[in-house]
Amino acid sequence: MKKLTKKSMQLIKEANITYIHVFPYSIRKNTPASNMPQVQKKIIQKRARELRDLAERQHNNFLVSQIGTIQKVLVENNSVGHATNFSKIKLKENVEACTIVSTKILEINSDGLIGTIHI
Repeated sequence: MKKLTKKSMQLIKEANITYIHVFPYSIRKNTPASNMPQVQKKIIQKRARELRDLAERQHNNFLVSQIGTIQKVLVENNSVGHATNFSKIKLKENVEACTIVSTKILEINSDGLIGTIHI
């Protein structure tokens, strides 16, 4: 089983997956999986934590790679929107909702990326 976990983590790295949703498996009675060998809860939690940590590193590396790029951003509310690659971006300028703007990515913050209108 540990081999499969390592293989999953390697695949996430090789495929450069930048966002994953991790949730621990829990047994459901009368399902095919409930008849399979079970993993201790402690191990399940450890593996989920390792996957979350990897996902966070992958996502942060992706965000860093966006700095200096020009992105088209659909502004949704309060000058915050999403680029075509789904990155959340806060614009320094006040921009009306439902507007698409060319944006230069300047930096990262705890919510995502910060950018400015690029003309």
